[in-house]
Amino acid sequence: MLFLGTHGGAELDLLVIEGRYRYGFEFKRTTSPQITRSMQSALSDLRLTRLDIVHAGKDTFPLAKRVRAVAARQITKSFG
Repeated sequence: MLFLGTHGGAELDLLVIEGRYRYGFEFKRTTSPQITRSMQSALSDLRLTRLDIVHAGKDTFPLAKRVRAVAARQITKSFG
């Protein structure tokens, strides 16, 4: 896993760049993810297209503009 940090305080567990799009990922054990100050910095400093917070809960839902909480179980369903 890749961890990325900047001098401005932005931190991400994973950054995926696909052409001109930048996708950030944070992985949390919690079932109720929250947007942190470092995530807000990452959105701005790294000019992210979207930030996904992968979490241990059951549901996927939006947290803010360009930020969503993604249930890990939804990702692993496609493995098989």
